[in-house]
Amino acid sequence: MGIPPATPPPDPGLTTDLAVRVATAAVAEHPGTSAVRVEVAEPGRYTAHLVTGDGDRVVVRLDDRLTVLGWITPAR
Repeated sequence: MGIPPATPPPDPGLTTDLAVRVATAAVAEHPGTSAVRVEVAEPGRYTAHLVTGDGDRVVVRLDDRLTVLGWITPAR
C-alpha cells in the first residue's frame, strides 16, 4: 500500500456549501466527471478539480457567480 496523496488544508474562505455549489457547477459543465477537490484560486475565483471515468483530470475555473471561465485537461 502506497502513501496517500497529501490533502491540502481546507481554505477558510470556502464553506462546505460553497464548495458543493462550485463542484456542482463544474460537473454540470463536464457531465460524467466527479469532483475531487475545490479551491479558492483568488478572491471571487474558484478552481474545481474533476476526474473522468477514464481517469483523465479536468481543472475548471469559475467566478463568484459560478460561471465557468475556462478549463484545461492537464497531461497525465
